[in-house]
Amino acid sequence: MTPAPLETNRTKSSLGDLSEDRVAQDGPQGPGDFIYIDIGSIDRETKRIIGAKVLQSSKAPSRARQVLRKGDVVVSMTRPNLNAVAIVPPDLDGAIGSTGFHVLRAKDAEPHFLFYAVQTPDFVDEMSARVQGALYPAIRPRDISSFAILAPPRSDQRRIVSEIEEQLTKFEVGVNALRRAHVNVGRFRAAILQAAFDGHLVLADSNRERTEDVEGKRDDGKSLLARILSERRTNLKSRGRYEEPSPPRIEDLPPLPRSWTWVTIEQLLRNDSGLGYGILKPGREDPYGVPMIRVMDIGDGKLSGTEILRVDPKLSDEFKRTVLESGDILLAVMATVGRCTVVPEHLVGANVNRALAVIKPTHLVSSKFMELAIRSPRIQHLFQMNKIGSAQARINLSSLRTYCLPLPPRDEQERIVQEVERRLSVVEKIEAAISRCLQRASRLRQAILQRAFFGSAPLAGTNLETGKTALIRSYTEDAMTTWSVPRTLMSKIPTLAKSTVLEILANESFGVTPEDLFVLSGRNPANIDQVEEFFAELRELLAEGRIEELRVNKASVVLRAKS
Repeated sequence: MTPAPLETNRTKSSLGDLSEDRVAQDGPQGPGDFIYIDIGSIDRETKRIIGAKVLQSSKAPSRARQVLRKGDVVVSMTRPNLNAVAIVPPDLDGAIGSTGFHVLRAKDAEPHFLFYAVQTPDFVDEMSARVQGALYPAIRPRDISSFAILAPPRSDQRRIVSEIEEQLTKFEVGVNALRRAHVNVGRFRAAILQAAFDGHLVLADSNRERTEDVEGKRDDGKSLLARILSERRTNLKSRGRYEEPSPPRIEDLPPLPRSWTWVTIEQLLRNDSGLGYGILKPGREDPYGVPMIRVMDIGDGKLSGTEILRVDPKLSDEFKRTVLESGDILLAVMATVGRCTVVPEHLVGANVNRALAVIKPTHLVSSKFMELAIRSPRIQHLFQMNKIGSAQARINLSSLRTYCLPLPPRDEQERIVQEVERRLSVVEKIEAAISRCLQRASRLRQAILQRAFFGSAPLAGTNLETGKTALIRSYTEDAMTTWSVPRTLMSKIPTLAKSTVLEILANESFGVTPEDLFVLSGRNPANIDQVEEFFAELRELLAEGRIEELRVNKASVVLRAKS
């Protein structure tokens, strides 16, 4: 006998109806060790328990109360928008769980059916709307227990779980490939910087006739260093006692091109006070005061886009050494050690807090070249090796002064900066493309779960023209990432053969977002005619009743072929 369709064989049930009323709250029993699972033990991405702790019973936290069994579904009641949920595997049967979890122990349901139910967008949205408190946002056990789903008989629950897991297995293969690609892109960035400052990215032409400066001196790295030190010496001797900066210790450093030389950071400073910490205690914010940059405000080679704090101008005047000038370099010396960027012109006159150091290089060296050299793997490795402090890691400025950088002639510095920035711009576009794919993958995962638990009701009032506009905008605003990659790289990326919408949807039982469907159909977003053609095909198929629109959440839609 053919089983009834799932949509006609479901009853509305709460999670509380499908689970035991209460689990034992006895905590660890007897002396010895026990396994403790708290909210921090949950990997929110994989929905697995990966950080269970082994503790002594005598040192059990007050929250270590709930006795867990295999198949229990643990749901974090703190910050439900993060959806920290997991199912207890057999090897953790008998572990003790934190009272920060609500535990769903299946009674009239399959454990994995409950596990996937608490990952649906509707569950996350509803729990987020029920949050109590602002400083410590949390929900109550009854909020979780009262959440309603359409529950079929257990035999159908097993079918649903089996189908979900089949789809998610395919999904994870693609997501893992994207994550590996993201790691490889990071390695590529490091390789670019390494090659640039080993002298291999922009090869010096040792045979060309080198230019001379106005004093008739050759413009290699050594002569440039001599000019830097001479200018520094002249400027500082007029102020009194002058101490020559220590030369670099090059015994363990790699060889450089013949026209380059090793220098210390101190040798490249404008003067003795060209390296300093910022404001120690910022005090109250002054909305009309001087901008004060913090570690959180900078990324690698750029600002992070955060809102910049402002402080009292009198306070900034007390730290004149770190008032920012054109060409200065900001370097994180506490917390996220090693981030750095050249000061943008609109922040000249600003100051920094204590977690940032300001490097003021001589005008004879490219500030951008120096920033990129500090971001190179060798210097970043030194930062990690020389960090001091455990609670608040930091680097010492006296050590920083001795770090060695390569110094090529000025014209080669400019060529290196130009080539590194060109290559890193491609890396950033690839990273952005990977990030968008991961976001789309997340939406697809939500669609799989939403469809499994809440049926196929179409989205009323969906406007295809709005979807078309959003699609065109998303691609054009991203600067056509895929089509901006150089031809040499594009030649190694397989292109998708053009397919019809129905062919694609026939193989995607839970549906596809319009954006992903557009890409899978092999169309080019740079071609507006193809965009128009795509949405015309969607309108025709919807009018004929051959495809349908499904709601994923309040903001997203997926398309599915009708059987």
